Amino acid sequence: MAEVDAHSKLNRMRFFHTIASVLLAAPLAAQTPRALTADDYARAERFLAARAAPLVTGLGVRATWLPDGRFWYRASTANGSEFVLIDPAKRTRMAVFDQARIAQALSAATGGRVEGNRLPFQTFELSKDSREITVTASNRRWKCDIQTYQCAPVDTTPTPSTPPRNSSVSPD
Repeated sequence: MAEVDAHSKLNRMRFFHTIASVLLAAPLAAQTPRALTADDYARAERFLAARAAPLVTGLGVRATWLPDGRFWYRASTANGSEFVLIDPAKRTRMAVFDQARIAQALSAATGGRVEGNRLPFQTFELSKDSREITVTASNRRWKCDIQTYQCAPVDTTPTPSTPPRNSSVSPD
């Protein structure tokens, strides 16, 4: 009989414990969530990648290999970006070109304003002799001599192309 009393006492304690837990949790469940304000969203926007990326340097490093075994990459810096040429065989690291002088040459060629640490391109083609780069800026392609630092437009007239085999050309 003592076992039955102990068992029923244990069941009553569990029941009261469950009721107490429900009663204590009910006010928490009844609370409505706080309404978000424009200030909350503005604070959150400050942490988005577009706003945070300029605060971090060294981003955007992607090697572009050259046929001779060297490679170049563009990396973000505290003031903008830089283009770096690496020669693994010689163990050298140097600027691909003088960015301030390229900016002046592009400014003169395009008639716009170009800053050396914020060049209007992210990639370029380096000539085989490493004397010229070809870039796209101001919706045109430019060939820039990195010895004399002069840029000239590359002929961008569309060349007639033939459609791929088994393709259907639209009448308009």
